[in-house]
Amino acid sequence: MSDDGPPRREFPVDADEVGARVEQFLVRRLGFAHGLALKALRKGWVRVDGKRAKPGQRLERDATVKITNYALPIEAPEQAPRPTPPEAQRAARASLVFQDAALLVSEKPAGAVVHAGSGHPWGWVDALGG
Repeated sequence: MSDDGPPRREFPVDADEVGARVEQFLVRRLGFAHGLALKALRKGWVRVDGKRAKPGQRLERDATVKITNYALPIEAPEQAPRPTPPEAQRAARASLVFQDAALLVSEKPAGAVVHAGSGHPWGWVDALGG
């Protein structure tokens, strides 16, 4: 028979973790981001000795922290950086106003993205080669 509900992982509290707040335990021992640790606590994904854990709760000796799989950090797959299109590189180089060993001045067009980010695989800095 299959177990109902999401799988859980159990972590015994070590002696040096006694007295630590449960969110600190999630961050330090399990590598959670602080925001994810707080979300996991709010959602009820974390239990200490079978009881729902609360932010700020202190861990006691011989306690066991249980976490559902929904709260475990997800590692994003590595993605290769996307190359900057050659026409963007040419436009960026043509926009250079001044360049020396310590300073680069470029006349960036309005609306051009400066740094790569969400929805933008490259930015003006990438087009300039830096």
